[in-house]
Amino acid sequence: MPENHLTESAAGAALSTPVLPLSSATFTFFGDQFQFEWWHMSITTTQITNEWDRQKLRNLMDNAKRLGRSDVYESAFRQLCRVEGRNIDDPLESEFAVVMRALEEALTQEAGKTKRLNRTRQKLSRAGIHKTLSDLALKPTPSVGFKKLVEFGMADMSAESLIVKYRDQFEPSVVEAATKRLLEYGIIR
Repeated sequence: MPENHLTESAAGAALSTPVLPLSSATFTFFGDQFQFEWWHMSITTTQITNEWDRQKLRNLMDNAKRLGRSDVYESAFRQLCRVEGRNIDDPLESEFAVVMRALEEALTQEAGKTKRLNRTRQKLSRAGIHKTLSDLALKPTPSVGFKKLVEFGMADMSAESLIVKYRDQFEPSVVEAATKRLLEYGIIR
């Protein structure tokens, strides 16, 4: 790394990111020479997974999108979603909170305005996590949420994936339905 490298704060002061030149060129402007360099973002996955501040993660996502760093964007997006389940003790409930946040974030980005899964949240409060997930898997057609998670490349965060992961907590018919749907969409083999 050059001795006099610049630092760009991709996600605020807590995540100082070294910025390295991709390429450079020298230009002459009114007799003076200027050195121009094009820059890119460099950040480690560890820095992202250790960040729990929502605004810093959103800033990181914005900068990653602007700089064309889909890998950084996806890592920051997934970490932003993990913030939602951070203080929930039950692993299944925690992961479903992450799934809900992921879907809400993806739908919000797609629509350009805030989208919330109010009906799902109401059912979750009323019927509990096992009934909510079971009903999603047993529907004859996939939910809009499942289709969107597949479309956004996040099928591993679907209700069906959680059911398969926590299969011992669900009825065999529910696990079978979830597995069938994941097979149909090529999520598992």
